[in-house]
Amino acid sequence: MSPGRYPSQSWPAIATEELYELTEDGHLPDTTKLPRHYKDGSSIDWLYEEAAERGRIHALKAQAGVRGLLLPLLESSRLWLVVILTGMGIGIAGAWLDVLVKWLGDLREGHCSYGFFYNQVACCSGLDPGEKCVDWLTWSEFFHIRSIFVQSLLQCFIYVVLAIAFAGSASFLVVTYAPYAFHTGIPEIKAILGGYVFDAFLSPWTLLIKAVGLALAVASGLSLGKEGPLVHVACCMAFGLSRLFSQFSQNEAQKRKLLAAAAAAGVSVAFGSPLGGVLFGLEELDTFASETDVMWRAFVASAIAAVSLQWVNPFGTAKLVLFQVNNTIDVWRAFELIPWLGLGIIGGILGALIIRLNVEIALYRRNSYLNDWPVLEVVCASAMTAAISYLVRFGLLALATILTGLHD
Repeated sequence: MSPGRYPSQSWPAIATEELYELTEDGHLPDTTKLPRHYKDGSSIDWLYEEAAERGRIHALKAQAGVRGLLLPLLESSRLWLVVILTGMGIGIAGAWLDVLVKWLGDLREGHCSYGFFYNQVACCSGLDPGEKCVDWLTWSEFFHIRSIFVQSLLQCFIYVVLAIAFAGSASFLVVTYAPYAFHTGIPEIKAILGGYVFDAFLSPWTLLIKAVGLALAVASGLSLGKEGPLVHVACCMAFGLSRLFSQFSQNEAQKRKLLAAAAAAGVSVAFGSPLGGVLFGLEELDTFASETDVMWRAFVASAIAAVSLQWVNPFGTAKLVLFQVNNTIDVWRAFELIPWLGLGIIGGILGALIIRLNVEIALYRRNSYLNDWPVLEVVCASAMTAAISYLVRFGLLALATILTGLHD
């Protein structure tokens, strides 16, 4: 193996030529026992990391007596412990983020008279169908405004101001405390799983700001998805837990196998679908697609995350998803395939156009003065979005609320 196989930063205290000096018994030194230190921006040596892991497992099994049997089991239990804790952590965190988003979104229109931290659904629970909820007060009712014109102005003003405050706070937190939490995070996760070293992207500060910023940004009314940020949050959790055990903190390949399972758990929480998380890992994070053990870990982490989400029950429905369709009619006609094919073609064409438009806008933003004023850009975008949304009745509702009503 040539010296180029080993990154120069991996051997801080040993010269490259010393790696190939023969030992006293005439053999090459065992380089898998040398310390491994990768800097951010470098790439790991997969062959070296896998060889180091095989050597470590062989050394554990070579222990005399019962130790040779128990130590590998202990190592395996630590692995599953990290997988289970990651699934539980992202499931509970995702559920409470949903609760926080719902409360902040309802706060733009009013508040509960007997509990400030109750959202509109919780405040009006227990009512019969068609019964008016008197406990939920709009801001005009809270301030006892009688004039319809003043009511409309006040409601619009508070709606827009809170939307700006939520979005502006999220952008300020990201710019000030966690610059790596600035967008979805999936491209960086894919690069990390491919061997790129970017530990700063998975730091505790990034985890905290990403979670809080996600809730604030979605509650502001901006059209944003949570699947990408939840993947990033799940990988941050797995990275933090992996640092507790040397078998992961000292082996970059094993650490990335844990991150792949965590990414699947994040998608499972976003869509309430454990199998969806595994399929996401197969389609998007194909680094370990041929390794069955990694897929099993991804499935276990996804299932535990989904169960944790259901246990918290953020939607108050005791279900994994916010809405579902129950089809009681199994009869269908062949001609029904024609409109569905048409919808698929139209969706594909529009999706391609939107992707192209998104790329052009991103390039324009990168090369314009907006790149120097990220907080101002977010404030202006949220102000325009909130003002336009307030003029349309359905624009006041969150996308999840609209879909729920559509399927009821």
